[in-house]
Amino acid sequence: MKPEKARELVVVLIHLALWSELGVLTRIYLDRFFSGACSGSFGVCLTSDGLRHRSLGAYFPDLPSNMLGSFLMGLFAASGTLGSPNSKELAILPESSNWQAAPELHIGLRTGYCGSLTTFASWEYSLVTGLIGGQGKQGGQWAEFLWGLIIGLQLSLSSYVFGQHCALMIDRYLVPGGRAEADLERELQQRALDIAAVREGGLSEAALALERDQSIDGRVSEDDRLGDDTWQQRHLQPEVDGHSQENGHVHSHSLNVEGRSGTEKRSRLQSVPERLQASWVKAFLCQDSGKFPFHRKTNLAAIALTGLVTALFIVLTIVDTEARHLGRRQQWLAILFGPFGCTLRWVLSKSNYKLPGSWKWLPIGTFAANMLGCTIDYFVGGAISQVGALSYWGNVVTYAIRTGFCGALSTVSTFVAEVQVQLKMVPEKLRGYMYSWGSLLMGALLGVIVYGPMYWTS
Repeated sequence: MKPEKARELVVVLIHLALWSELGVLTRIYLDRFFSGACSGSFGVCLTSDGLRHRSLGAYFPDLPSNMLGSFLMGLFAASGTLGSPNSKELAILPESSNWQAAPELHIGLRTGYCGSLTTFASWEYSLVTGLIGGQGKQGGQWAEFLWGLIIGLQLSLSSYVFGQHCALMIDRYLVPGGRAEADLERELQQRALDIAAVREGGLSEAALALERDQSIDGRVSEDDRLGDDTWQQRHLQPEVDGHSQENGHVHSHSLNVEGRSGTEKRSRLQSVPERLQASWVKAFLCQDSGKFPFHRKTNLAAIALTGLVTALFIVLTIVDTEARHLGRRQQWLAILFGPFGCTLRWVLSKSNYKLPGSWKWLPIGTFAANMLGCTIDYFVGGAISQVGALSYWGNVVTYAIRTGFCGALSTVSTFVAEVQVQLKMVPEKLRGYMYSWGSLLMGALLGVIVYGPMYWTS
């Protein structure tokens, strides 16, 4: 690996660590606030662990976190994900903003914070244990299980769409130089191109935008967009110096497409000024620190905050030794476990849209991360049923694994974003329903296979 790439990777990992810790922290306290009053604590009584029938078991504790994280995922979306013809990485900011050229920060916000704030594994675990039993639940909650799957998906998906709509309205009415009326017409043209790309075995622009979210340099292979050379020749051939002419205006393609001769590569960042193209990691760690003072300050802040937040929770885990503070110590260790799950999910996301043939559309990396998180969560829960009463540190570590590692390894915000992309192809393709309900039912089936036997034999 080249030194520049290694430096960029280090800063991405720093952002993932910082934002995932904050995401897990937010999720823990949101869960407690929305269910606290049910047990006489501070907060309101809108969600429940479902320890008995008719006790809000379908409204699982992580529902508010999944909704908030999905909303923020839509709000922080790139223009390509929203279907907007411009090439902004954060649609809610002006195109000239320095923050547009901070891909590591974008990964931290979307993959780190939103991904760790939401959790697929805890959602499935809460409903499956209500169905099978264990963890203080009597089992047999079929209605709560089915209703929990339905409202969990619908509320998270609608929250994500609402976040997208807020981003579109901000971009249209509040951001200087926002979208023009003609942009609405070009969205329809983009949809036609997306349908043509999907028919040829390629990916829609929104799917490519989600793939770019996980990339440090924001580039994707032309094979991801194009099903074959016929599609490229039919739709992308009329270009002038990497730009297309439309209604008298010049527009940069938001794709990284290689010309038919194979000698010219066009980046989606081609029209961005040099100060925005340069990696802000290089601005701090390489020779350009004087040329890019804003990015240097951003890097310093990220590194300092990560060290401060991590050190704080390490100290709290060590010094918070009173037995009556067991719950707090569980939280601090769970927050420290979050970055490991989040980083693994980010690594797995590199395989999204990489399956061969007719399954190329499937974000297999996100699917694998969610199923792996569910499996570990079920195994730990089943092991607790087998062992019975745990020791002090047994309670602390198992909570940290399930809430911190598995909670950050699995995600709902990215999951619903991928589902929304596929739903745009209805009725041409029904992949959105296949992916969403296939994931939910597979997660439940893993609970029956992994957790069920361990609980039934305990």
